[in-house]
Amino acid sequence: MRVCLITDVLSPQTGWGRYASEIIKGLLAAGIDCRILSSKERCAYPELAAYHDHHSITSYMEDTRHFARLLAGNYLRTRSLIQDCDLVHCLTEPYAPLTALAARDKPYVLSAVGTFAVQPLDSRVHGWLHRRAFRNAWAVTCISRYTEQRLTARLPLENTKVIPLGVNLEDFAEAEPPPQNSDPVLLSVGMIKERKGIHVALQALAVVVKHQSRAHYYVIGPQERSAYFARLLRLVDELGLREHVTFLGEVSEQDLVDWYHRATVFVLPSLSVGDHFEGFGLVHLEANACGTPAIGTWESGAEEVIMDGENGYLVPQDDPVTLAGAIVGLLEDSSLLQRMGANGRARAQQMTWQHTVDQLIALYGGILDVRTSLRAASEQINPNA
Repeated sequence: MRVCLITDVLSPQTGWGRYASEIIKGLLAAGIDCRILSSKERCAYPELAAYHDHHSITSYMEDTRHFARLLAGNYLRTRSLIQDCDLVHCLTEPYAPLTALAARDKPYVLSAVGTFAVQPLDSRVHGWLHRRAFRNAWAVTCISRYTEQRLTARLPLENTKVIPLGVNLEDFAEAEPPPQNSDPVLLSVGMIKERKGIHVALQALAVVVKHQSRAHYYVIGPQERSAYFARLLRLVDELGLREHVTFLGEVSEQDLVDWYHRATVFVLPSLSVGDHFEGFGLVHLEANACGTPAIGTWESGAEEVIMDGENGYLVPQDDPVTLAGAIVGLLEDSSLLQRMGANGRARAQQMTWQHTVDQLIALYGGILDVRTSLRAASEQINPNA
């Protein structure tokens, strides 16, 4: 079985990049013959950048941000590279029309990761191509039931299958014990943009510090100059939280793991902003892998990870009062913290990248078996065709 994998930049700094990278690494480890099409020169993983069957195509995120140019600039190359593959899997949604058109008679699978599974449907031209690509796919793998719901509410499909994301537990082992510090540590990780709900967390923090005066909130994520980040800085001042908030920017992978272990509670109160939504909640699962309870929101992909009241809490979106109550309840009950932390580790043991990859390999095999059966049946009906 030879699988062509089409994706954007392979990097741990974005949800797309981490998702695609872990799947590709898992498929290669399982012995699957893979051909990779992505922005090779921007690949953050040396072993994938050096992989002998890795070919460069344009990055949507870094090069174009334009669906038509992405399609036109990569069609011929993609079509040529697909020819000797048995199956094609498009791991990031902007490449869905390119995959569908270049694959022609090859079976192809599309991943629905989040916002970009739905947002392009509003485009006059690309929306038609996007719908056609998803309808004609042999399977659409949705990373959460919530993502599947958002997609099928806009585009009725019968070819969807939920295959959640995972973690490599060994990547989240504690390197060394965290500092002996009784001060509560709240942590958020992710791109600093409105739908991550950092402003809601800050509003909740203003309530939390009235009960836990030494609580400190750390935010890890790229600090691009933006109106939203400027708004967060103003909000910190307005709420009198300068001594309680630190924006750490980007950190190394090992530092990120250390912060997950150091955190008392992980908090990311995601919001749905129009067609922009949280497709899964991988950072919640990563925090759980480190034994840290996680708080997310209802009506988001965090529902796939967090079992409310077991390994964390789900709270309504844009509700800082309820969020603050959940945080304070955890900080004031050490036995509850320990129980939820242990449940978080157990949840992470159930949701590994190995399990994700195993489901994909089974899906690929099933598709190719069906295709072989259909071909055999066609040959029996039309032996001279």
